Amino acid sequence: MLSATAARGLSFGALFVLGMNEGVFPRMIREDAFLRDHDREVLERDLGYKVNPKLTAFDEEKLLFTLLVGAPRARLYCSFQRADDNGRALAPSWYVDELKRAVESAHRKVETVTIPRSITEKAATAPFKRQEFLLPTELAVRLTLEGQDPTSLIEASAPLPALYQQGRKVVAELDQSSERLLAYDGMVGKFDNYWKRFSERGLSPTALETYARCPFQFFARHVLGLEPLDRPEEILGPSPAEFGELGHEILSGFYRTMIESGYFTGNASTTNIESTLLTVAARAFADYKAKNPVGYPLAWESLKDGLTELLRQVIAQDFTELSKSGFVPVSLETSVTSRLPNDWPEPLNNLAIRGRMDRIDRNDHGLRVIDYKFKFGASPATPDKNLIRAALRGERLQPPFYYLLAQHWSDEQTDNAARPAIEADFYYIAPRWSDGPLVSAPYGNAGLTGKVGAATKQTIAYLADGVRQGRFFINRADHCAHCDVATICRKNHPPSLWRAENDPLTEAHRALREKDPKKV
Repeated sequence: MLSATAARGLSFGALFVLGMNEGVFPRMIREDAFLRDHDREVLERDLGYKVNPKLTAFDEEKLLFTLLVGAPRARLYCSFQRADDNGRALAPSWYVDELKRAVESAHRKVETVTIPRSITEKAATAPFKRQEFLLPTELAVRLTLEGQDPTSLIEASAPLPALYQQGRKVVAELDQSSERLLAYDGMVGKFDNYWKRFSERGLSPTALETYARCPFQFFARHVLGLEPLDRPEEILGPSPAEFGELGHEILSGFYRTMIESGYFTGNASTTNIESTLLTVAARAFADYKAKNPVGYPLAWESLKDGLTELLRQVIAQDFTELSKSGFVPVSLETSVTSRLPNDWPEPLNNLAIRGRMDRIDRNDHGLRVIDYKFKFGASPATPDKNLIRAALRGERLQPPFYYLLAQHWSDEQTDNAARPAIEADFYYIAPRWSDGPLVSAPYGNAGLTGKVGAATKQTIAYLADGVRQGRFFINRADHCAHCDVATICRKNHPPSLWRAENDPLTEAHRALREKDPKKV
């Protein structure tokens, strides 16, 4: 087995060339977006720098294939896929048609052989129907599909026969036709050890939001601790999430500098907003570059300029709002742990909660908690339009948590028995929104009082109790398209999905998305 390049100049009795698909052989060839072929030629001709034009690779690919076609003495096999692993059709390489025409014009024999996709179809097709040609694993799969027991074969040839036996048991359980969730559907039972650790550390709003979105996603991330594998070779620069983290870091550093310099307490003339922003941004960009790949230099410079300009506009709009409202930033990146009141529903009463607030503002009338949210879409998502409704549905739990944590923080800062008015705001930094780039969404005490407040507390109690009781079933919805644990989820396994959607136990979870403050 050799790469096509390593096989050049060698002779073979028969040669198999794999991967004859469009975009694979010949490979996809494009000019460099930042250094075009014409510019490369100028660099070589006028300056003597040897920088090969990208499009010359077309000729290299043609030469390589020509050498491979001439290498076998008896037979040449060119293989290509008709579909990928997800069933999407794949196009054969245009080299295949060109080769076929050339060989037929020379009056030589050309045959196209279609290999069946499924194992059962292959069992009736030569040479796959001959069992002596199969590997033990392949034969075991075929016997299983034909209803025969391959246990003796597995025990004689497989390194871990016990694993196979367990696998057969699990598959038999998973394929049961039932309307009730089974043991392998995420119903792990009362989760005392995990619940003790989870609750003592303090309930996190983002963790409960994950459970509301999909209990299985919560199980994979927070219980099993699974994370997607990094693929450094595919990283071309900061991801949208990292873009938001950079923005958070710059805003935090900027406002911290402004607070420490006394800008908000009468020394505004001694601090330059623009130079402070540029200094803090340069430091944040340098720290990120020292630890992460940034891709093409020109793209990286463009990203830095774009983010700096975006934050310049956001800060200008924010400062205008601060001057009108009388609020003054007083604390940044504030981590607070508190306990829920005793009158909250079970299991929330007196339970610890925690959170990290991006910014706390104060004026003569009260406190305002601010959480920055970078948004890249053209318009706000449904949960972002109404935070009280989103909290009621378990979609946005940071506002009610931050509201309570701000109360605790305020109690620690002063001995005054009278609590100030508190508001938890999301600051959406959304350059593509029509009313952007800075849009605020408030969450006040109305979200935790009256019927709406009682219903919101019941939602949070339901989510927390689901974790405590070990209910981690699949909840298939639009978020599945972006889920980072989708590869281990059985949402596409009909029996598993049927049980998850028809067990009465899951009905309450789906009903969360139908809750409306106007109807409670």
